[in-house]
Amino acid sequence: MIRHLVIRMEATTYEVRAYATPLRCFSLSDSERAQLCALASKYVEAVNASIASMWERVRWTIRWESRRLVSHRTWRSLPPEARAAIERRSWVKRLIPHLPSSKERVALERSLRGQLLENWSQSKHYVDAAIKDGRSILRSWQVNYLNGDRKPHKPLVRRRFVRVKKTMTCYDDGVLRVSIKPRCFIHFDLRRCWWLPRAREFLGHSAMGEEDLGEVLITEEQVVVTVRRRASPLLPDSPVVSWDNNLRSLDGFSPQWGFDSVSLKETYTIHTAYSDHRRRIQLIRDRRKRLYFRLVKKYWRRERNRVTNELHNIANTLVRRYQGHTFAFEDTKKTGMFSRSRKRNRDISRADWRTFASIIVYKTGGATVIMVPPHGTTKECPKCGAWNRVTRGATKITCSGCGLTRDRQKGAAFNIWVRAAGPSEEQRQQVVERWKQELSVSACGQ
Repeated sequence: MIRHLVIRMEATTYEVRAYATPLRCFSLSDSERAQLCALASKYVEAVNASIASMWERVRWTIRWESRRLVSHRTWRSLPPEARAAIERRSWVKRLIPHLPSSKERVALERSLRGQLLENWSQSKHYVDAAIKDGRSILRSWQVNYLNGDRKPHKPLVRRRFVRVKKTMTCYDDGVLRVSIKPRCFIHFDLRRCWWLPRAREFLGHSAMGEEDLGEVLITEEQVVVTVRRRASPLLPDSPVVSWDNNLRSLDGFSPQWGFDSVSLKETYTIHTAYSDHRRRIQLIRDRRKRLYFRLVKKYWRRERNRVTNELHNIANTLVRRYQGHTFAFEDTKKTGMFSRSRKRNRDISRADWRTFASIIVYKTGGATVIMVPPHGTTKECPKCGAWNRVTRGATKITCSGCGLTRDRQKGAAFNIWVRAAGPSEEQRQQVVERWKQELSVSACGQ
């Protein structure tokens, strides 16, 4: 497992990669494994205690919001006389959470730290890390709840893990030493890890030092080690290539190279085939549960590996083709897209848009991937900016303002480029006139 992200610390930007190694790859004794399990259990209990203590101080207020009463699918299925008798939107009450202020939080965490340290036998630094994680989880829940992705229930951590701070680790000659208790350490030999050559290539030097390592995350199954380096600043004049997300294709646009399209039919076929596999083995779920779960896990792993391999191949092609470009994708959220047929909803749930964007970040070695808001990218006219009505299934859209007839997917890719690059109106019109003929060509076979 590899994760790549860019973080900003004070005035310095760092690129961070996380590499996971199973615990079975390390020669740990039974006593060391028992110590890790005990620490993970206590750490999760401390995180949940931190969340619970702050949850009691959450203040709720009422706010009136305009909310849709019926879905768009239900509204379209009603006859015209029934639509007139139904109000599509209405004002409803909504509970808004307010977390404790900074002053209240400091006093609360200070008292909680004293309570947790009473029966704490491990290092005290883990208590501070657990309180910090609980605060971060509650803030993340607040943001997701306000966006409509969470319910007004207290978040709870169920998977056992330990976040090891930088001060609790020591790296010397390929061996990572983690402090569990005062004068009690567990050693992880990283010299034979599969990701070490990739980390050295990422850092740019053959010897990885202690300053290159970040925090360590230990779960019941694996050890996740983070590696960081200073981000190389992008050129301000770097060209932008934009990509429109579709179920079976990625449609791109760049002013230098014009329109482009990449087929995703192979990944779509893989998802469909393994979905049929899982549907067939559901017949033995009641009779042979152990075999059923083993087969589900096997097919899920095969599907993930085949899809990831195909996405890496596509990403390699695009990175070589658009070397030095900044990639722009739609910031698509699937939570608001499940409103059509069952087959359509399943296809959307299996789409790999976010995964492909993260792979592009990994392949470009830290280049910025711009995520633009997707609302209206298909309806907006590339030439005059007017919003047009889009008929379901139509491949072409005619603007009611300027009369431009455009391909819907190519028009969306152009609008994504406009939002990412931010050209002036004159530059926008010049690009439209240059690629006007290709913009109106129908996308066959996509």
